[in-house]
Amino acid sequence: MMTEQQQAVPNKTVSNKHPASEDPAQDEPLGEKAPAAPFALVGLGYMAVLAIAAIAIALLIYLT
Repeated sequence: MMTEQQQAVPNKTVSNKHPASEDPAQDEPLGEKAPAAPFALVGLGYMAVLAIAAIAIALLIYLT
């Protein structure tokens, strides 16, 4: 029994692979896909560390 996808494209085989696994751009480093992405990740990392530090200081002040 053929699926709808096989009936629509009878000459091509239907693979069960995820489409992203066949993408050649998947192996590119993050900086080549989006040049500003590493800087954004570093900025978000700094903000996360500062937020955790601020919460820790606030808890320390609140508990003493």
